[in-house]
Amino acid sequence: MSNSVRYGIDVSSYNGDINWSRVHQAGVQHAVIKITRKDLSPDKRFSANWKGCQAQGISCGVYRYVYEATAEAAEQAARAVVKLLKEHQARSGTMIWWDVEDACLKSAAKSTLTPSILAAQRVAESSGYGFGVYCSKYWYESVLQTKQISCPFWIARYPSIRATAFGTAPAERYKPVTTQTLWGWQYSSAGQVSGISCNTDLNVIYGEEISAAAAYPEPAQTLRKGDRGVGVRWVQTKLNADGAKLEVDGIFGALTDAAVRQFQKNHHLTVDGIVGPITRAALKEI
Repeated sequence: MSNSVRYGIDVSSYNGDINWSRVHQAGVQHAVIKITRKDLSPDKRFSANWKGCQAQGISCGVYRYVYEATAEAAEQAARAVVKLLKEHQARSGTMIWWDVEDACLKSAAKSTLTPSILAAQRVAESSGYGFGVYCSKYWYESVLQTKQISCPFWIARYPSIRATAFGTAPAERYKPVTTQTLWGWQYSSAGQVSGISCNTDLNVIYGEEISAAAAYPEPAQTLRKGDRGVGVRWVQTKLNADGAKLEVDGIFGALTDAAVRQFQKNHHLTVDGIVGPITRAALKEI
């Protein structure tokens, strides 16, 4: 196992009252916290878990167990998540994980589910947060239209169902394989962690929190109105981190052009709407 990996957990109200001081002492470096319930109200332990992580210096992201199979419903759910994150002063780049595994979504996978995931991604990234999809290895390989989804993935695959002590490394040969960034591997649902009285999900984490912009490559070429692609998404997420409210759609249209010009004006650059080397360098500093 690479020295760059970290070990973490994911928790919800089902894990009860957590002693985060003991969790921290056990070596937990990252936690993913359930943020909302089916009705979009906060998970009953979200606030306590979030504050517990902050108090102990444990980095954290959030997840929503997803029931929404349409873009409209997904946007509403994602906005509820964003609202709670802002209320809790979550930093820019905090990861929102879209937990896609409920049976109610399976029949929608080839019709409305993919657009719903992309809609949630737009809401998260336009608000300055990261976005990724959590699912099982089976869902990744056999259900989701993964070629249409450009974001990090967090994959569940359990080599063993036996009780597993926190920090025990899973066998590398079972590590999931994805074409997108593999942010993490949930390798056990029977983890034993000091400070938590019940079984807990265990994760190997391969990267730091991934900001919205980091999910897309920085463009090498000059970009301007009319261009399309992942490089434009990078520009849009950077502009959103600076206060713009763009849809991260990879289309350099009139709104993106206006946002670039405003950015250039605010940063005392030549106002031409063109993202060349100088404007790109300024965006990198955001």
